[in-house]
Amino acid sequence: MNKIPIECFSEKLDAFLSRFASGLSEPQKKNVLKLIQALLKNNNASMKALSERCIDKRVPSTFARFLSSSTWEADELILSLMTYFQSLKSLKTVKDGVISIDDTISKKSGKHVKSAGYCYSHSDNKIVFGQNIVVSHYKDAKKEYPLNYSLYIPKKALLHEEGRLFKTRLEGAYESVLQAYFSGIRGQTILIDSWYVTTDFISKIVNLGYHWVGRIKSNRICYLNGERLSVKELAKIIPDDEWKKTPLLYKTSKKHKSEKTQYIASRTVDLKTLGRIKMVFVRPTLEDDVVLFIGSDRFDLSAIEILKLYTERWRIETFFRDSKQNIALSGYMGRSIIGFERFLSVVFVAYKFIKYLSLTGFWGRNRLKRGKTFGGELDNYHQLCFENFISVIYDVSSTIENKEALIFSFRQGKHYEWQLNLRPVKDYLYHDLKSHILSAVG
Repeated sequence: MNKIPIECFSEKLDAFLSRFASGLSEPQKKNVLKLIQALLKNNNASMKALSERCIDKRVPSTFARFLSSSTWEADELILSLMTYFQSLKSLKTVKDGVISIDDTISKKSGKHVKSAGYCYSHSDNKIVFGQNIVVSHYKDAKKEYPLNYSLYIPKKALLHEEGRLFKTRLEGAYESVLQAYFSGIRGQTILIDSWYVTTDFISKIVNLGYHWVGRIKSNRICYLNGERLSVKELAKIIPDDEWKKTPLLYKTSKKHKSEKTQYIASRTVDLKTLGRIKMVFVRPTLEDDVVLFIGSDRFDLSAIEILKLYTERWRIETFFRDSKQNIALSGYMGRSIIGFERFLSVVFVAYKFIKYLSLTGFWGRNRLKRGKTFGGELDNYHQLCFENFISVIYDVSSTIENKEALIFSFRQGKHYEWQLNLRPVKDYLYHDLKSHILSAVG
């Protein structure tokens, strides 16, 4: 087996932070580094859990004070990180890419969590109590990663917060776009759902030079050849011979249906308050009603190309899932709002650090396959942390004769034929041993 180059992740993460976190003092940067390492080890975001996963076993209140009482700006950290990504050829955005904007809610039960409030959940179809985050996410043919975030806090939750002004989700979304614009991310198509398709928001992003593709509510009023009608009524008068059968690009039918095709049609209309746009209509079959209405200012694209663009919004949903499952996007239970904002910035840096390793070829240089999911990439990180631990054991002990062979056996895991007293090591013993070592190394 060829030698596997093992880099110390603490040093690599420290070098990564040094390239863009100039606004942090050395003690602050060390705290951010330790928080990131703790998050990448386990997705439990309680201060106690994060503190216990640090090598120096810090007191939980240390991180709590750092997040709520320190003097650093989370916005500046995220802006610097976006600018740094733009400076690297392998990470830089391109105009053919898309920016998805959406929000997610992390449900909470503690009524003293100031960063939470009552807001409407589309997935639950009711008002829930939780932390609401508006996120912008970038994707192109070769890469994808989150850009930034904005915390939405209902007015009632801000009553006792001095110096903090209320802003709507739309205002937060526009701030995210503006931040991306000033980082050099320009000219992309912004993908949005019907909540963000408003005259004010659309006009602002168009003035910045962005295009847009968004879902349109079926009751929106449009004008076709001077006739006033809803987009739902417009879809009904499109002749059957204008509907084109296409492969299933956007799942609109119920789960028990097995259709692999769908039908799309398009019209150029004047949408009330938005002006001239291209509308795309999607229906499962010619007998079914239209279930998806999409609008866009991309007149240069065909109907199917616009639909393909809109389907790219799914990547922001997978980001929400991956970051909640793996690095505790929804796990913070601190009371202060500023503490939650800073915690979110650390979560974003942690996520983008793993993406940075993947997109700059770090896994390949260490003879690991690039993960198909964020969880797979995080497994690569854990594997190399584990191998670094094995290397340290080898360096301090002369009883191990072949370090590469030992690392190879651990890398193979359950697929490798181990012999111990003529019996193979059980799978659960291997993973239990590995998880215990991971809890002690970073």
